[in-house]
Amino acid sequence: MSQDYFEFKPSLSELDCYDFIDANALPSDICGYRLEYLQVCSSTLDCYRLGQRKIYWADYQTHSRGQKGRVWKSVFGRQILLSIVIPNQLRYKGLLYLVYAILQALLPYEPHLRYKWPNDLYRGKDKIAGLLIENKNDWAVLSIGLNTTYQDLLCDIGALWPDQRHHVNRITLIRTMIQEIEKTHHTTIDPETMINFLKEHHLYALGEQLCFESHDGVVQEKRFLDLNIDGSIVLESLCEKKSFYSGRIIKDKINLKNIIRPLAHR
Repeated sequence: MSQDYFEFKPSLSELDCYDFIDANALPSDICGYRLEYLQVCSSTLDCYRLGQRKIYWADYQTHSRGQKGRVWKSVFGRQILLSIVIPNQLRYKGLLYLVYAILQALLPYEPHLRYKWPNDLYRGKDKIAGLLIENKNDWAVLSIGLNTTYQDLLCDIGALWPDQRHHVNRITLIRTMIQEIEKTHHTTIDPETMINFLKEHHLYALGEQLCFESHDGVVQEKRFLDLNIDGSIVLESLCEKKSFYSGRIIKDKINLKNIIRPLAHR
């Protein structure tokens, strides 16, 4: 794609907030993966090709996609937007392993990150990253959207580095994430150890009352009891415990009344 397809001109006061990329100076390979840099694309999920280990990195996406078609807001030069094609002869181990790998890469920079089931990372009450996995026969495509310095607190969108003038180079961060993904893919990690790590320090809303939307759109108040090795969560409502494999946590307990009340009048 032509490098002049998208013209971005921040003001002088904004320059330190952006991590500009010189495409000609980028490495061709990161940890054994070929790197293809796309300054602008519709979505890295539209651009990848199977058949080789490769990283597709976009600086801006015109049609970013999240879970179940939801939109991920794209902001030029202040995010990491990746799709990683990885060999999958044994099938990638699952989303929890990707969550674990990315947390291992990011926690040295921000120790208070938490995993919000099913596929988000949060800093405090604000979302900073979304993760997806697509299994394609002998390959898996791991997609990562991470706000490095972009944040919009009115929309509960946070950044890994809210102080925008203090951040590491995005290539360094991508290399660290790939190294951790490779570790989880090629080494034996005890599932219990991984689950306990998440539950003890980095699991959003564990033990709390929350608002949960099931896959069929029903919204109910439930208590978050546990996270299972298979990636499902255990929720309790009216003394009934049940495991859920899909759905989403949409609000914390502070905002439950605003969501539940309209449903009662249906």
